[in-house]
Amino acid sequence: MQTATLTWENPFPPVEVVDIWGASSTDIHAVGSDGQLLHFDGKDWKTVDSPTRRYLGAIFGVSPNNIVAVGPGGTILRFNGQGWTSEESGTTAMLVDVWGNAEDVIFAISFNADVLRYDGTSWIQIPFTRSTHLQSVWGTGADDLYVGGDSLYHYDGNTWTSTGFRLGYGAHSISGSSAHDVWVAEGTHWLRHYDGAKWEYVDTATHGEFTSVWVSGKDVFAAGWSGVAAHYDGIQWQEDKVGEGSLRGVWANSGTDAWMASANFAGSLRHFDGEDWGTPGDENERYVLRAIWSDERGDRAVSVGSGMLMQRQESKWEPLVVDPTMLYDAVWSAPSGEIFVCGPGGSSARFNGSELRPFDLATQAELTSIWGTSNTNVYMGAIDYQGSQDGLWHYDGVNWTPTSIHDSVRSIWGTSPVNVLIAGSDANGNGVVKRFNGFSWNPIYTRTGSTAEVVTGTSNGELFVSGYEAGEGAWVQHFNGTRWSDITPPMDVPIYAMAAGDGFGLVASGYGATPTLHYHDGKWEPLEVRYTAYFFSACGFAGGVYLAGGAHIVRAHY
Repeated sequence: MQTATLTWENPFPPVEVVDIWGASSTDIHAVGSDGQLLHFDGKDWKTVDSPTRRYLGAIFGVSPNNIVAVGPGGTILRFNGQGWTSEESGTTAMLVDVWGNAEDVIFAISFNADVLRYDGTSWIQIPFTRSTHLQSVWGTGADDLYVGGDSLYHYDGNTWTSTGFRLGYGAHSISGSSAHDVWVAEGTHWLRHYDGAKWEYVDTATHGEFTSVWVSGKDVFAAGWSGVAAHYDGIQWQEDKVGEGSLRGVWANSGTDAWMASANFAGSLRHFDGEDWGTPGDENERYVLRAIWSDERGDRAVSVGSGMLMQRQESKWEPLVVDPTMLYDAVWSAPSGEIFVCGPGGSSARFNGSELRPFDLATQAELTSIWGTSNTNVYMGAIDYQGSQDGLWHYDGVNWTPTSIHDSVRSIWGTSPVNVLIAGSDANGNGVVKRFNGFSWNPIYTRTGSTAEVVTGTSNGELFVSGYEAGEGAWVQHFNGTRWSDITPPMDVPIYAMAAGDGFGLVASGYGATPTLHYHDGKWEPLEVRYTAYFFSACGFAGGVYLAGGAHIVRAHY
């Protein structure tokens, strides 16, 4: 039996990225929320299987085949060149940083001032009796180590000594190129620098509030709050506005090859090429995807919601329209490439390849769904909560006109001009599914006292209908071409997203933090949704199903 999986397609990375470390420009690793592990091979960033769902706050490596990541609860993960595994740390403390430079010289610290050392075999405690909170660790060897919190402390392999000065906002990050070139970021635009003889303040003359620093030769990179990054090339500081959110985990291979994480609603990774960090990527904080459509192969797809219309081409999602004022709940694309959208208050529009042009419909009803076979044969469903304009609209390429259907239409799906289905409720509030055969609309399923929410199916004639009954929960009915049968999943909340894919089966996702389920071979099985996401819409294709919600788009497939 095949096992279905979810591939996160947008945004990427799916969640917050916190720290980055690389062995080279073609071998870079990153960590973040929900146990997120990423790898860059010089061309693409990809997710990597993770043995934990805990927050991972720091990563460092001593070689391409010996990389360590840490997090709360004493979490320690190690990469051996093949994959990541968990290790016993001997503590349940919140580990916040890690550094090393040899197989048996790796240090990890906790917020509550635990200092651990990996000696090549196991993790052992290093006595540290100072009453402080720790945030960062860096060194040049086992006998030259710095840890930072409210103050900065140095370890010579035997004894801890204080550097003698306090840090206003704490030692958020430490990095250097040698024992005579050490830098500390402490939450302001000033950095501390040690030249082997004395510590000095360095004014970057920027607007940054730096919490992360990385040194690569003569080049120094700093990042932090307020979306400001800075680069020192050995002569002068250059400031860049990378975004509006917090910047995290800077790492550099050289002065013309650096990476940084931007901790937005979902993570974004920025690359510095010697000139700038690219276009700010805070779009994820501004839009919520509410609908998705795909062609039969799953190659081309579109998604829409509040603030964004996106299109998938050549496996990548790109924005077509970014407008914080727009709000649409349904989307469909014609074979010609034109994209139709609709939403509340009678709002509807068509994207012609360059702009969204609104339709002027004589209704204020909520336009819930849209589907068609060509740009001259499009259907749109409506629910009028304030009046009597429930029903179904039809577009002939010139005008939108009401049809004979006056049900509250919530979902539309079909396979051809003579096989169109709608789901909703009739004038008596009973759930109904109707089919158009090219001449007339006829009911094929009814359910007393319940609304039919979603209708979907496959090209071989299978149909699936979902709904919700107060006090009873969600329900799903399956039509196999001959008869209807109940296949209700173990879900007591409304199903928001449901779709079937040819050769794949049915996917259903409910309201809130409920499971996303896959129905195939006559039974339901959970799909592992690795990162927190609520899906509002689904669309099937041959071999899989797309799900969209919030800022996320995922692809369920074998």
